[in-house]
Amino acid sequence: MTPKISVVLTTYNRFKMLKRAIKSVLSQTFQEWELIIVDDCSNKDAKQIQNFCKKLANKDNRIRYVRRSSNFGQHTRPKNEGTRLANASLIAYLDDDNEYRRDHLQVLWTYMEQLKDKFDIIYGDRWLVDETGHGKDSLGITSDFDLGRLTYQNFIDTSDVLIKKECLDAIGGWDESLPKFADWNLWIRLAKAGYRFRRIPIIITDYHVHSDCNQFKHNSGIDPRTGMPAPTFQPDGCKIWPDTTSYGKKPDTKVAIFTLTMNRLDYTKRMYASMIKTAGYPFDWFAIDNGSSDKTAEWLKNKAYKLIENKENVGISKGSNQALDEIKDYDIIVKVDNDCEFLTNNWLREIVDLFERNSVLVVSPRVEGLRDNPGGVPRVNYFYIGHHFLATAPHIGGICIAANSKLYKDFRWDDKDFLHGEQDYIFSTYALKQGYILCYMENSIVEHMDTTAGQEKKYPDYEAERPFRKQTKYEG
Repeated sequence: MTPKISVVLTTYNRFKMLKRAIKSVLSQTFQEWELIIVDDCSNKDAKQIQNFCKKLANKDNRIRYVRRSSNFGQHTRPKNEGTRLANASLIAYLDDDNEYRRDHLQVLWTYMEQLKDKFDIIYGDRWLVDETGHGKDSLGITSDFDLGRLTYQNFIDTSDVLIKKECLDAIGGWDESLPKFADWNLWIRLAKAGYRFRRIPIIITDYHVHSDCNQFKHNSGIDPRTGMPAPTFQPDGCKIWPDTTSYGKKPDTKVAIFTLTMNRLDYTKRMYASMIKTAGYPFDWFAIDNGSSDKTAEWLKNKAYKLIENKENVGISKGSNQALDEIKDYDIIVKVDNDCEFLTNNWLREIVDLFERNSVLVVSPRVEGLRDNPGGVPRVNYFYIGHHFLATAPHIGGICIAANSKLYKDFRWDDKDFLHGEQDYIFSTYALKQGYILCYMENSIVEHMDTTAGQEKKYPDYEAERPFRKQTKYEG
């Protein structure tokens, strides 16, 4: 029978503590688990550890013991290896110096079953058992999930969580370069990938504080494996998929760009030429033509990765929905208007790098040439993600707008009539409700071709019709 939870227990040279940790799993009220013990090539009491674990595995087929051929020196690679061996779709971790309370797995399983459609990581609280003689037993740091607080303080412990295995696989598991703060780094990366946390305010773990705790061993800031300063991470700028992980190299980020056209072929040609020249990153371009009469559709046939050719103007909302229905298996979706001209080299490469550090974003380059909102929507605040200088905004204009493809999974524009231009505001509102950050990349610049006044002069009929153009019902 496939287990419902895989418990990954990593150990090194702690036979007495290991026995206590294993006992806490065996005594769980919830019994539909498998236990994967990963020994990082212990050299102290090694025979005792091996014999004890193998005896348990022979007696209980839910238990597997894996002894690594060499010592990695940190718990991260053993955790990755244990996670990849897991048969269950849910992962719980247990450090060898901690122990589960008897209802630990039952609490996490019960709430995950109730909340699995809304949350990906469930975590409980812990009791600190002081064994140093210098403190006292007490409640560990507790907090409902707050990403802002998590950026400066870790309030979740490795042994407190139940995680969907698919989430760990999607972000490349644990960062194996970190001798310290690896669990904190994991929570940050999961959150920036868009996965959702929920705290259950029940004490489920006994966390034993002792002189050999990992947090005490590395307070000097020196990595004991190399003797060099220990790597650390920046919560805002660290990559979601780490550079050092036994999961291997990150799969390439796939980008789809879509554009709606209706006449104004000269603008479409300029947009396309600047997009190809400056993107700096590969993409597939989807074009939706709304009944052009100036040979735009004919020109697009030789340029677009996929062309949807409507015989009449079906409206911005329906045309956009048609594009979204065609775009499958991409990571980032970028909407680009055909009157957008790209002025900054490597703008798409910068977007990809940004999304690989935080994908819970909707972003636009800075937009020049607008009359009513020059530079784009007024900014609220400025901040950095890695080297990217960003500004938050209450909504994002649609000249060029990039978003995580997950955001479009359950989003389509509805069949209500509304004036041209409101589609971007509606999408921004939806994104905010889903917890996404709306922002402008201040050092990537695009131009609204010929400025608003210039377009009105060049295409008076197009601009005169624009305020009255309505979105039509999407039947797709």
